Amino acid sequence: MRSQEPYANLPVWQESLDFVKEIYLLTNLLPEEEKAALSQRMRNAAIEAVVHLSKFFTSKHMPTSLNSVKDAYHHLNELEILLRICQALGYISQDDMERYTEKVAEMNRQVSLLVRKIEREKELESDES
Repeated sequence: MRSQEPYANLPVWQESLDFVKEIYLLTNLLPEEEKAALSQRMRNAAIEAVVHLSKFFTSKHMPTSLNSVKDAYHHLNELEILLRICQALGYISQDDMERYTEKVAEMNRQVSLLVRKIEREKELESDES
């Protein structure tokens, strides 16, 4: 069943939502002492990326849209840093890290394309005025 929300059928949003699920599964495996700090930050960063992508697709106001996409990009980068910390602490393997890094890179690539699209539209609007 297709969603009525404009963002729910887009690949970048679907991928980021799937990635949230993966992050939750990963953080469930972290040691108990990491649940309050590292685990929660990873979950928050993953969730915020999805939320900001949703805001982009539902906002009709250009600056808000651009800020939402940039925020999603920053949260994905934060998540990658937190994953690297997990790897450095021995909580995830090199193979898993490579898989997570590839996913973050692909989502960031798609988000970057959205930023460029918004900025082009913004330039066109200012040229028309």
